Amino acid sequence: MIEHQHTHWSRLSASPHAVRREAERRCQGMPMADEREGLTLEQKLKSIGACAFFAIPFAGYCFGTTGAVVTALLLIAGAVTEWVLARRQG
Repeated sequence: MIEHQHTHWSRLSASPHAVRREAERRCQGMPMADEREGLTLEQKLKSIGACAFFAIPFAGYCFGTTGAVVTALLLIAGAVTEWVLARRQG
């Protein structure tokens, strides 16, 4: 219990490197995004499209036109990246 409290307290004053190391330690054994299999390219692109459906208007509402455009460009980049990776893998 004392160690647990110390962890929370030290996180407030820890360096960014220490926080990253702690996060990596806690995440060991968890599957990384590229290790999660079972999604087809079509499912990934549909997921990105569904995200875009909500994210672009929300970004526009919160940050104006610039936010909507940047969000759209990032989602397009993600979709193109997935498509290129799928083409390379065959």
